[in-house]
Amino acid sequence: MIGAVILIVGVICSGDFKAVLECKVLMKLGKISYSIYLIHIPIIYFASSYIFMKFYTTNHYLKTVGIIFIVTNVIVVILADLYSRIIEKNCTHIVNYMCRIIENE
Repeated sequence: MIGAVILIVGVICSGDFKAVLECKVLMKLGKISYSIYLIHIPIIYFASSYIFMKFYTTNHYLKTVGIIFIVTNVIVVILADLYSRIIEKNCTHIVNYMCRIIENE
């Protein structure tokens, strides 16, 4: 626990590390992180299996694993972004609307 507190204080005080964490790419990944969490396992299972079966017969094992790693990560990030924009955003609006209705009754 104390180590975590020291780490957080160190990050806050370090201007260089803070600049890295405020990078646009990392900020975007932070915004879609819950979507990534929700969809990564099904995508990894399905995409990895399909890609492995397609490429393993013609390529070496390590090359196939590298291809799987790159392709599935790209697919996960793209689908997580779409999920975040389409589903999460709309569900948030619906829940907020329902909360306002309940509060007004």
